[in-house]
Amino acid sequence: MNDIASDRRTRRRRDQERIPFGSLAALFTGCIVTLIGVFSGIEPFDVLVRSVVSAVAMGLLVSIGVAIIRVADLKRE
Repeated sequence: MNDIASDRRTRRRRDQERIPFGSLAALFTGCIVTLIGVFSGIEPFDVLVRSVVSAVAMGLLVSIGVAIIRVADLKRE
């Protein structure tokens, strides 16, 4: 019975410690692409499209990568 409680505690602790790396990467990428577009003198609509597409792509890639790492890190019984 004690093992079940300790497993439950470790799962809860692991779930609470999750940092949204995908969202952070998407925001950072969108900001960088926007700044590069503004300083390059590109049309505003093109800057918007490029920053949205790059932010979504980077957020998805990072989220999938972090999910794969978490799955590989699970204890196998």
